Amino acid sequence: MKKETVLGVDLGGTKILIGELDQAGNILESKSFRSKVTSQVEAVEQIKEVIASYLENEKLQGQLVAISIDLVGRVDSEKGIWHEIHPENAKEIPLAQEISQRFNLPVVINNDVSSASLAEMELGIGKKTKDFIYLNIGTGIAGRIIAEGQLLKGGHSNAGEIGHSLVGINNHVRCVCGRIACVETFASGLGMSNEVHRLKNKYPTQLEITDKHRVSGEEIIKAFQKNDPLAKEVVE
Repeated sequence: MKKETVLGVDLGGTKILIGELDQAGNILESKSFRSKVTSQVEAVEQIKEVIASYLENEKLQGQLVAISIDLVGRVDSEKGIWHEIHPENAKEIPLAQEISQRFNLPVVINNDVSSASLAEMELGIGKKTKDFIYLNIGTGIAGRIIAEGQLLKGGHSNAGEIGHSLVGINNHVRCVCGRIACVETFASGLGMSNEVHRLKNKYPTQLEITDKHRVSGEEIIKAFQKNDPLAKEVVE
């Protein structure tokens, strides 16, 4: 008899990962694709396409019993709903139900940083302490709080979302959440790249900047360490 396995799907800002995992959390096989997050409707269709492609083209190593999906943005894991990020588009997407009906398997969804925090609680620092803050800094900035061994969700399923804290440092860029001056807009990896492009004509720099090219955080920090004026302005 085959061991029971789960199909895990991770939708991030730049890539979507999919793979088969056993009950102990071991990744048996995985694939990576560039993600489409211009709109959540487009992202939902890509999730369906990626799952269908994986099931059609990859040989499963166990008996698939469920699908688990983690996502950027606000997720009500108990109801299986993915909320639209933009405030003016408040449509609720019943993602768990849609995927379950399509593939005839139980489906669980959660925010990606919430999932990472729960994994850290089970497999990492949670073995030593039941109270910690998980920070995720990459394309965006996010955080979650584990208190007494429990993930704090908050009234709107986004407790600990520090990337959308408002800070007044004369930054007038509108965030994807609709507000202005979120820390994520200038302190995340993507945010720093956007700031380089926004300020490139105001400060001399040795950074290589071309249209539609993301300047990596590593490049910016290296330039900062060499006292590059533009990099210094962005980092400070």
